[in-house]
Amino acid sequence: MKVDNSTAIKDVSDRFIGVIEKITTGRNKVTKKAFAKTIGMANTNLYLIEQGKRAPSLNQVALMIKEYGVNPVWLFKGEGEMFYQNTAIDDIFERFKSEIKRQMR
Repeated sequence: MKVDNSTAIKDVSDRFIGVIEKITTGRNKVTKKAFAKTIGMANTNLYLIEQGKRAPSLNQVALMIKEYGVNPVWLFKGEGEMFYQNTAIDDIFERFKSEIKRQMR
């Protein structure tokens, strides 16, 4: 089954923006500047992603998954919950990295 990469990238970018909105609003909010710094992103790049003018890098996505407990299945497929309620996030992150490497071959 062939996937339309441009559609898949847009979907992931849209969900990435949803995570940013969730993390930077509400009671336990993180500033956008702190969020960007945590995932190794310049504030300008964060703004461009929010405007739909740039997609996040794979490294930034991976760091967001690890640092904020984002469910990679939700991020890439839109299935399940946005965040893992699981203490084994590091194991999930390692499996995610392995799967990405496998798919990049």
